[in-house]
Order: sequence, then structure tokens, then C-alpha cells
Amino acid sequence: MSQWIKWGCLGIWLSGIASNAWAGVIVGGTRVVYNSEKREASISVKNPDKSIPYLIQSWVESESGSAEVKAPFIITPPLFRLDTEQENTLRIVRIDGQLPSNKETVYWLNIKSIPATERTEQNTLQISVKTRIKMFYRPAGLSGNASEAYKFQRFTKNGNQLQVNNPTPYYVSFLLY
Repeated sequence: MSQWIKWGCLGIWLSGIASNAWAGVIVGGTRVVYNSEKREASISVKNPDKSIPYLIQSWVESESGSAEVKAPFIITPPLFRLDTEQENTLRIVRIDGQLPSNKETVYWLNIKSIPATERTEQNTLQISVKTRIKMFYRPAGLSGNASEAYKFQRFTKNGNQLQVNNPTPYYVSFLLY
């Protein structure tokens, strides 16, 4: 019986912690597809908090994440204040660079949310969250259909490893459970 009491107290304590957590900034998607025939791509960011504004910083990186390889995209606005219960749209614009015209290219879209702070005598823990999602550059005129690309994946076993061959010009993401 004492074991049930311990677990019950732990559950009550954890639910108290969870009720004090904030949602922070909500990014309006899990990926961005930049179609080459369009001038820009966009994604929304929303601050559902009723009391804390955030500073939002965003940028695009190459697939490797290396600072040496510059991504041919800019985001506007790159840095801005997102007030309470407000929403803004990030616009991604291609600026230069030669990209393959026969297949998709993948980049990382980074959105960092930094909460506002107030000077106080109490110690507080402030956490900045960086959301990192995939951004696909899709050139016009690719053969096939992106939503059907998963059907053409070929799986082979090589020893203890599973290998996937993707003959399509589209990236396919897998969820592993």
C-alpha cells in the first residue's frame, strides 16, 4: 500500500510541475518546401503566452550545418520581437547560388526563441529553444510526384543493416518507432 502512496504523490507532484510549464513559441509546420517557381516560401511563428514576449532569431543552414557552406537563402525578418498572443510570418527568399535542377536539395531552417526577462532578486532558469526543421528546395519540372515517392523506395538487407535506395528526385523522411 505504501508503494501506491509514493507513486500517487509523485504523480501529483509531476502534474503540478507540468501545469506551470509554458508552451513557448509555436512554429507553424514541421518542414518547409521552397518551390523554385515561387518567389518565396513562408512559415508562421506564434506566441500563445499571455505574459512573456520573445525575441525570435532565424536563419537557414546547409544540410551539413557547416558555417563554411553558406545557404543561398535569407529569412525576413531575421530578428524580431514577438509580443504576447501575436503571430508573425517568416519569409524565406532565395538570393543566389546554383542549385541542382534534377533533384531536391535539403537545408535546415533554424528558429530560436529567447524569452524576455525581468531583473529580480530571485534566481531563475531561462531557456532559449532552437527549433530546427528541414527545408526542401524543389526545382520545377521534376519527374514523378513528391507525395508518391515513398512507393518507389527499395529496401535491402546488408548484414545487420537495412539499406534504402531512393531512385526518385525527392527526399523521403522515415519515422522510426
